[in-house]
Parts: sequence; structure tokens; C-alpha cells
Amino acid sequence: MSNINFRLKKKNSPVSDTLIRPNMIKERGGIFGRALLHLMVKYFGKWSISLIALPVVFYYMTVMPGVRKNEMKYWSSIYPGCSKIKYLICIYKHYVMFGKTLIDRITAGHGIKTDHNFDYNSKSIIKGEIQKGNAIILLCSHIGGYNLFRFLCDSFDLPFHFMMYQNGDNENGSRYSMNDQLEKGNVRFINPAEPMNVIFEAVDVLNRREILLTMGDRVSGENSKYHEARMKGLKMKLPLGPWHIAYLTKAVVICIFIIKEKKEYRFIAQKPISFDYSGGISKKIAIIIAVSAYAEYLEEMIYKYPFQWFNFAADVITARE
Repeated sequence: MSNINFRLKKKNSPVSDTLIRPNMIKERGGIFGRALLHLMVKYFGKWSISLIALPVVFYYMTVMPGVRKNEMKYWSSIYPGCSKIKYLICIYKHYVMFGKTLIDRITAGHGIKTDHNFDYNSKSIIKGEIQKGNAIILLCSHIGGYNLFRFLCDSFDLPFHFMMYQNGDNENGSRYSMNDQLEKGNVRFINPAEPMNVIFEAVDVLNRREILLTMGDRVSGENSKYHEARMKGLKMKLPLGPWHIAYLTKAVVICIFIIKEKKEYRFIAQKPISFDYSGGISKKIAIIIAVSAYAEYLEEMIYKYPFQWFNFAADVITARE
């Protein structure tokens, strides 16, 4: 187990402590960017994404110093002591991988088959908690094809409810940060336009013993409480919201990851995280223990698949700092 230290942060922390949402990559790409990706894939295939990756990466590295800073620090923590050229090459490969997984999500949403492997063990973990009658939160992260799992939800009979995070520049909640406004099969979306209603709806979903899905590795600008996790050379903010909801509803939290291995996505579900309600520890400590377990899962995946962690907004601490 890695040595992971946490401390509670408040909203009035210095701005310099971390970079707040320096990347608006998907948002700034907008309709034109998506249309261009669609056309290239349609007429030239997915491989064509690599052709436009270099100018796109150069553009974002030039006009978005926050992203450039985070990326350089990220790769110097993954591969410490290497040259700047090495890190620039890693950044290029990182963006190429991001473009490919974005295309996979777009095309899968339009009915184009995406190969995936939902291994028996991961499926049995989720089914086992369903059979126990537990409330379940599936906690995903910006790892690999992090929202492709919506196409795997038909493997279960229960409804899946996505709890979205609202973008700061989107007051009416008409666009979601995790996914497009798309409902398919037993998948439902919780609209983030009214934050308090989001919380009540999420609690209601879990009280009905249906499945709630949300992100666990990014703090929005409006989020006032989080834990700061240090993992080897990395530092990131992990939101407390999902954990408070889980504790309130006595839900188990199953951390899931969608990893791309060659041309196939692999669905991975980790051992469920639950809380100790015996009274021997406080709610605050119980949540810290649970978040620590999630951070260790996240650390393992990041260092095993560094090119597939797409949380470009996360601030990074390196060993030299």
C-alpha cells in the first residue's frame, strides 16, 4: 500500500495552491471540433486522428499555459529525471490517446460497435452487491474510456442514474460534463441545473436500491470541500460529495475503470468500499478511510496506464518540489 496523506481543504484556500479547471479542451472544441472528428473518422478511419494530433497539441500547449504546466509536471512525476523532449513526446502521445478514446465514445454513441471485455469477476462484483440488496455507487474516474460503460449497462436489470457535474460556464444545465444528453436502455441522467435537487435525487435513487454513477477524481469550481491526495509524485483533489452521499445512504462504492488494451476496452470493477458504522470511529474518519482506499485504486491505475489518465485539470506535485 502506498503512503497516502490527506487533509481537509476549505474553499478559501489560496488560488496558487492548485490550478482550477485550466483545461476546457472538450468545451472549447465545440461543435466544429466534433464535426471535424466525425468527418475524419467517417472518410479516413480512426487512425486519421493521429494526423491532426500534432497541430492540436501544439495549439493547446501554446495558448493554454495551465494545461502545459500540468502536463509537464505530470510526466516528470511519472518518469522523473528525463529530458524535456521526452516529456513533450509523452504529451503528444497522451493527446493522441485522448483523441482516440474521444472518437470511440462519439462513434459508440451513434451505434458503431466498440469492442469491450466485461470480465466475469468484475460483473460478479456488481451483481453480488445487487443480490445483497445494497445501495450501489459506481465511482468512475478519468481513466481510459471513462464513460463508455454506459454501453455496458444492459448487463444488469436495475436502472443506472448518472449524477452529472455542471460546468461553470453553463448555467442552465443544458450540457453535461461527463456525457451528452443521451438516454439509452436503462440509463438515466440527473440534470445538474439545480444542485440541491441533484443531491435529493441521488439519495432517492440509492434509497430505491438502484445504481448511481458519478465521477470521483475531479473537483468542480463550486465544490467547497475535498481531500487532497498525494500519491507518489502526484497530488490531486478528490471531491467529498459522493462519499457523504454514500455514507448517508449506507451505499457501497464500487470503483470502476475502462482501460483500452490494444483495440479492446477492458471493464474493471474493484473490490467494494463500505463504511464502518459501529460507532468506534467518527463519520469524518470513516470517509477519510474510504477515500484513501479509492485513492490507492486510482494510483495503481494511473501508474500502470499513465497515457490513459485524462484528468488534465489536476494539479501535480513532483518529487523535486
